[in-house]
Parts: sequence; structure tokens; C-alpha cells
Amino acid sequence: MSIFSEVKQQVKPKQLTRFYLGKPIKSGTTDYYLSPFRNEKTPSFAVHDKRGLTDFGSGEHYDIISFVQKLYRITPIEAAKKIASDFHLNIDINPFDESNKISVYRVKGGLKKWRDETLDCLTAIYKETQTSKRTLKPDTIGYFVACELEGPLDYWTDALISGSETEWLQVFRELGWGWCF
Repeated sequence: MSIFSEVKQQVKPKQLTRFYLGKPIKSGTTDYYLSPFRNEKTPSFAVHDKRGLTDFGSGEHYDIISFVQKLYRITPIEAAKKIASDFHLNIDINPFDESNKISVYRVKGGLKKWRDETLDCLTAIYKETQTSKRTLKPDTIGYFVACELEGPLDYWTDALISGSETEWLQVFRELGWGWCF
């Protein structure tokens, strides 16, 4: 069972919001709070153990993990670990079993495929910029764009050819998954 499933199984939404937000303004089957994400005068943030957390003012719905994630501006895994720690849950917060190893290998395989495809695109764009610089007049926008692209193209290409996986990830963060497809 994943940390997410275990946390959701052991902590109920009303229990969680009372811990993080305090006493509700109105309680019953559904607890109501002022939204912690915006200023309001009438409580529109509803918490129900079976239906989860709903901010009727914004229309957003949360489970306990996504609520803590947004409240503290952290990742989902950090939110699950925070809940597990704050509620003293007996959960292994750093599980790494065989299924996780397989996922890591799949991600690395996807990253290598992305790297190879991105290098092909970068090479084609680099060739276009060189052609533009040779054929266009220096006072044209195309020439200017070609010159502006040269530095980033060199950096990204070098990082993908001779960099580590960490550097590949940095380029991925800058460019995204399908930027040239």
C-alpha cells in the first residue's frame, strides 16, 4: 500500500482540518470554515469525511493530501509525509520496494528517449539559425532571433550531449516534455 493510501485511510478530512485550521465556524455532518486560500466573510470551505474538502467559493475540491499540499505549497509526497509526521502515523515514509525501482527505470528510460528526441530537434533548429544568419540581413528580425537562440541552443545541446542526468533534468525543466513535437 502506498503512503498516500495509508495516510488517507488513517486520517479523516474533518480530523485533518481541525488539526490545521482549528475549530470550524459551523460544525455538524459537514464542517464549515473561512477558506484558508482567500479572504472571505462567509464560510464557504466545507469539510465532510466522505465527500472530502470543497471550497465552494473557488469551486475547487481536495482530498487530504492535495489540501495540505496547497496549504503549505509543497509536493504531494511532502504533504503525505507531513500528515504522517503530524499525526504520528506508523507509516514507512521512505518506502523503496521493487515496484518503485521498476518505476525509476521507466522514468530514466523516458528521460533518455526525451533527450535523444530533443537533441534531434535542437540540431535541426541550430542548423536553421546558422542558415538564417548566413542568408538574412543583420537588421532583420529573423537574424536577431537566430542570434538570440544561439546561446541557449549551445547550452542545451552541450548539457544533453555531455552532461549528467541531473543536467538533462534541468534542461527538461526549462523546455518541458513536448516542446518541439
